[in-house]
Amino acid sequence: MTGFVSRDISAKLYEEVGIEALPLAPYKKIDYPVASHADMLINIIEENIFCYSDYYEENRKIFSLAEKIGYSIVKCSPPVSSRYPDDIGLNALAIGKRIFGKEDSIAPEVKRVARERGYDIINVNQGYTSCSTLVLNERNIITADISIKKAAEKYGINVTLIEEKNIRLDGYSYGFIGGATLVYENKIYFFGDALKLSSYSKIKQTADANDMEIISILSGEVVDFGGIRLLK
Repeated sequence: MTGFVSRDISAKLYEEVGIEALPLAPYKKIDYPVASHADMLINIIEENIFCYSDYYEENRKIFSLAEKIGYSIVKCSPPVSSRYPDDIGLNALAIGKRIFGKEDSIAPEVKRVARERGYDIINVNQGYTSCSTLVLNERNIITADISIKKAAEKYGINVTLIEEKNIRLDGYSYGFIGGATLVYENKIYFFGDALKLSSYSKIKQTADANDMEIISILSGEVVDFGGIRLLK
């Protein structure tokens, strides 16, 4: 298995999980603490990889590896800056055949391809939708965001709502659970010691209900590294 991931965590993914990491270089147009985060730089719908046009031109080599295994690159050109919401064009979240995100800020290319492939676009108030959500499977998610919870439950998705402010994201007051985790082969990998989370008991209960194991691949506090965009 291969996946796009921040260069800050890439080595650990290979060592602890066995995933071949494609480390992402920082993108100069967005805020430096999240400039190499996969959930800020990449989105994937089926065999389509979405990325910013100029970022692609600067990092052709890393994308060529995905192209060789059958993925198509869709270059996106929405307004991009370090100021919200100009940094969330690719931060939408696919669950089943639905794309959750702040609809008017999702890159037009993502919305076009999604609709062509039969996906519904579901608007939520949270722009950092992918960062904010730990997707266990198509029927179960974990999030601290109430707008995501309300939207997901309308479509029969089970939502565990947590209150989690002690995920570290340097440069910000706190990070998000989606950016601090990886789901792979029925395991939830945390980038830090999951036992240190204030909502650990809720998370563990939901994991157990879905026959999933929690594994911490770093010591110390849990850190938001921007998750990982896995290639199938």
